[in-house]
Amino acid sequence: LPNGLEVVYHHNPLVPHIFCILNLKANYLYEEDHQGGAINFLLRVITDSTTGYTPDKFAQMLETNGIFLSGGGDSIVMRCLKDDFEKMLSLLTLVITKPSFNKQSIEKTRQQILSELDEFWDSPIDFVDQIAKEALYQNHPYRKNPLGIKNDINGLTAKDLQQLFKQYV
Repeated sequence: LPNGLEVVYHHNPLVPHIFCILNLKANYLYEEDHQGGAINFLLRVITDSTTGYTPDKFAQMLETNGIFLSGGGDSIVMRCLKDDFEKMLSLLTLVITKPSFNKQSIEKTRQQILSELDEFWDSPIDFVDQIAKEALYQNHPYRKNPLGIKNDINGLTAKDLQQLFKQYV
């Protein structure tokens, strides 16, 4: 598109769903060393609630409309029936233009990520690749863990997330 947005389209008349993936041009490789996991954290927070909705009301509204919404890594993913596409786009617009940075969403997401990190580091089959990346890449961004670092996740504030939002979204 003229604004630089790339749209990939595939029509399958047998499937009445619309599936959208909004990929950012940033991920964990772009994060500052003291903010490991921040972009993933940000995307999960902004897709949990938006201005005008509490997290519970937002989840209820998505469920009522049969819309799937998820954020993390470097993307926001949405899925709906084709008849609900305009509603889904309206919600996506709210998510990316009017994030609430709701304290409840931030803390819930923080606890989820910390739990995922505990699970990751408790499973040698999962963390052996991370150890190898850290040894191999040392000071290069490829050494970073996509999930982040517990101390960094614990230290992120609403202000940090708002700054990342301005910078990357």
